[in-house]
Amino acid sequence: MSRPNTFAIQGWYPEDSTSCERFIKKCFDSASSECPPNPNTKVVIVPHAGYRYSGATAAFSFSSLPSSGIKRAIVLGPSHRSYIEGVGVCPSFDFWDTPLGKLRVDKECLKDAIRHGATELSTKTSANEHSVEIQMPFIRYVYGDSVSIVPMMVGESIPSKLIEFLANLMKDKETVFVVSSDFCHYGSGFGFTPFGLKGDVLSSIEELDKKGVDAIEKGYSAFSSYIRRTKNTICGRKPISAVLQAMEFGSLRDKMSMKLYHYDQSGKMERGCFSDSGRCSSVSYCAIGFELNP
Repeated sequence: MSRPNTFAIQGWYPEDSTSCERFIKKCFDSASSECPPNPNTKVVIVPHAGYRYSGATAAFSFSSLPSSGIKRAIVLGPSHRSYIEGVGVCPSFDFWDTPLGKLRVDKECLKDAIRHGATELSTKTSANEHSVEIQMPFIRYVYGDSVSIVPMMVGESIPSKLIEFLANLMKDKETVFVVSSDFCHYGSGFGFTPFGLKGDVLSSIEELDKKGVDAIEKGYSAFSSYIRRTKNTICGRKPISAVLQAMEFGSLRDKMSMKLYHYDQSGKMERGCFSDSGRCSSVSYCAIGFELNP
């Protein structure tokens, strides 16, 4: 059974193969000179909005991944529409559809995750979440059909045995991690307006987000404290936290360096955002990589 590319059908990214490949290639052409493939990149944080908003930023993370020697991609995303305790997986699918071709699911790895405490999700719950699906065409573009995928949705209260499971996967030289998260969701519709709705709001949002990036670099405790203190609406804070915990559990964090490859905001793409005549909302996008030190 294949998981359908639900959100391509809904217009989040191009549904036909030619348009999708052309769009991703254009994004890579802009990003790859600054972020060429790096054999040491282990974990990337990638946004998950519609491609017209976040595709260019996503390309910075994906272009930094190793170009060869990778057989598996762990894809961690938040759940926007269903409550999930711990980590949810759906081993019912053999493949995930993308406009560029199918990606094979590592079903044994998903079953192993369930043995370590992950929750089995219905096919409907999986098909209704965009945060993981949005990453799949990029993975297919980078690796073709040479990698298998391990899609996971991360929610509340992750048990320690699942953190250990992720840490062991992270030690595999042929595995990379793709962590799906947008950053600040700002505006009345998001219930988050600490800087008001007029004036140079985007600069204040950027400062807030980059303090969050600094906290991620410092580790799980610092990032958790940052979220509690600022209430920044980083939707993928749970998968980010899970990966930071796995790094620390596996004694890998001190062996990695983190880089912010690119930062952008949807508000910069809207004319007159936060003015009397413009839109008063914005979502932020970060491309971040963790590279194993040689």
